[in-house]
Amino acid sequence: MSHIHQKDDVVMSRYRIENYLAEGGMQEVYRAFDSKLERFVVVKTPKNESAHKRFKRSAQVSAKINHPNVAKTLDFNEGETSYLVEEFIEGNDLKTRLDQDFYLLDPHLAAHVAHHLVKAIAIAHRFDIFHRDLKPSNIMVSNDPNLSRIKLTDFGIAKMAEDKFNSELQPERVESSMTTSKTIVGAIPFMSPELIQTPMIATKSSDIWAIGAILYYLMTGEYPFGSGLNAVIAISAAQLPAKPPLFEKVQFQGLCHQLWKIIEKCLQKEPGTRPTADELVSEFSKVCYSISERQTGQIKNFIGNKTRGFISCHNGDNVFFHTDSFYSSKRPIIDMKVNFAKFEGSPNPRAFPVSPIKKL
Repeated sequence: MSHIHQKDDVVMSRYRIENYLAEGGMQEVYRAFDSKLERFVVVKTPKNESAHKRFKRSAQVSAKINHPNVAKTLDFNEGETSYLVEEFIEGNDLKTRLDQDFYLLDPHLAAHVAHHLVKAIAIAHRFDIFHRDLKPSNIMVSNDPNLSRIKLTDFGIAKMAEDKFNSELQPERVESSMTTSKTIVGAIPFMSPELIQTPMIATKSSDIWAIGAILYYLMTGEYPFGSGLNAVIAISAAQLPAKPPLFEKVQFQGLCHQLWKIIEKCLQKEPGTRPTADELVSEFSKVCYSISERQTGQIKNFIGNKTRGFISCHNGDNVFFHTDSFYSSKRPIIDMKVNFAKFEGSPNPRAFPVSPIKKL
């Protein structure tokens, strides 16, 4: 596959392309070395003409925000080829992590991700900016089992609350792109009813809807209203699915109840009835979730009536766990790979929570 840039290309007279990272619907993304400040950065460049205006807007919008949960904009070049330079985040986007590593996130890990995401949105909203394109592929996370670093990126279609859309986002073009753009189709599961139906007048509350949809997706591995174009009708009706049976598991019931209430508040059909981002930050601050260090291992064996067992760790430890602490609709089986937090215990350390993963 041919890319716009190759290794060792130099752009903007200072950024030496190291390697290709990824691409979205409208951009290619590279890791580059900044020869002036001697650090690695991310260089993004549009794939087509229609993306150029988005790049300028993304640079202008994200440069206004300085927050640990928002990827920093470092440089921008507008010319025959536009370049947007951002801080390099060691890791991957959340969608890729979910596709490659996780089936779902246990409630503690999901709450951790959502809490930091809400903080990023809250600071953007204070600058009268709403993202408009919140989805897992626009959330960068570290590669560790804790997902310890979380940063929101890609403000390319963010809207200044007091501004009007540019010509490329006129209603007829937005409606047309709904059925043709891979970017839009990928975002649909997290789009609010008003962002689908009347995108020109959608407001910050659309970001709140997206947070609720993302939190549901993280905790279940499923979209609350389905995916693709088939989701449009369901989202427009905004009939929230029943509370997932997994949320009733005793060891997780209290936390899941709190998070389900947040999901319900976010996924209200009427924008004015949803909480603000600042109110969500306050809500999450009251949620008691574990941030204990995670690790990965494999289920080694079961004992008794198979309600208890041991996880084999890389360091040779055998960690005891109870199936009540296992968060998944799957049944735990021998050799299953798992993500867990380890606590002191006797005669063996104990694991909680435990959830299945795709690879170690």
